[in-house]
Amino acid sequence: MRKIIPIGIVLFSLIIASQIANASSLRCSIKEVLKQSDSGLFDGDVVFKELLDSEIVLDLETGKVFHPFFGNESYTFREILDQGSSVSSFKVIAYSSLGSPRVDGEAGFRNLAMFEVRGYVESPLKPFFAYESGGTVGIGVCQ
Repeated sequence: MRKIIPIGIVLFSLIIASQIANASSLRCSIKEVLKQSDSGLFDGDVVFKELLDSEIVLDLETGKVFHPFFGNESYTFREILDQGSSVSSFKVIAYSSLGSPRVDGEAGFRNLAMFEVRGYVESPLKPFFAYESGGTVGIGVCQ
């Protein structure tokens, strides 16, 4: 079962990348994945090793992020907060519709995803940061 997941991620990435990769998109490679522990610190171990070196495709026009874990294409709401410039990074935030309360009487919840690319970095490889609700962070480079 564990070998099926990495193959699925690779196939998913290739299909999505071939469909949308163009001049208004970036291809990104995940180099590290960390999960925040309940103590507030990052766990020292990589949580999702199968995500390492997987490809993320970012559509700069729509803010859609295509990836089986860090993707935001299924979220209800998406907003590009900053298009990026020579001094600022590209930033997009996405969140889901209000979910059902987990316990009667509690407020509903939303899932959240954020993605940032420091395109102003003077290098062909641009650092990125991806966040998914629950404290999981992916970092790597885009080109």
